[in-house]
Amino acid sequence: MADIFVSYAREDRAWVADFTALLTRTYGWTVWWDREIQVGEEFDRVIERELAEARCVIVVWSSCSVESNWVRSEARAAQQARKLVPLRRDEAQLPIEFTSIHTANLADFSRDPTHSGFDEVCRAIRARIQRNDASAAVMSYAVERKGVKPTSSARRWLGSGLLVAGAMTVLY
Repeated sequence: MADIFVSYAREDRAWVADFTALLTRTYGWTVWWDREIQVGEEFDRVIERELAEARCVIVVWSSCSVESNWVRSEARAAQQARKLVPLRRDEAQLPIEFTSIHTANLADFSRDPTHSGFDEVCRAIRARIQRNDASAAVMSYAVERKGVKPTSSARRWLGSGLLVAGAMTVLY
């Protein structure tokens, strides 16, 4: 399982390669993107599995990716799973369903780890990973100790409760 799944348009591959290399080099996070699909694998099934297993999903919005049904679908799935970290690599108009979600602006990103947009993305990644790790730990405990099989709404509620509890700890 990768820490981060990256959704992007093929035309942005070189930019994504540089960006993910910087994430790995700077923070040591593992990154999965579709260049790792092996010959003979069914790419849709591999993408679905990796998307579900990733702890965080970065969606790279660009003038090319906004036109991709795959990127839109992956972004939608990531948003529903509360794993989405969207970033904009150019001034493309975002799809309407994502315009109300804060999106980091990396239009002027020059592969500098001190760039404010890069820092913003990394803080969001860290938050998603920590939240998903905490939720997974609590769910695992519930299943192992109590024999409870939580529903998806219970997982969302629990994840929200953990965020509130963490925020209250920081504030007090």
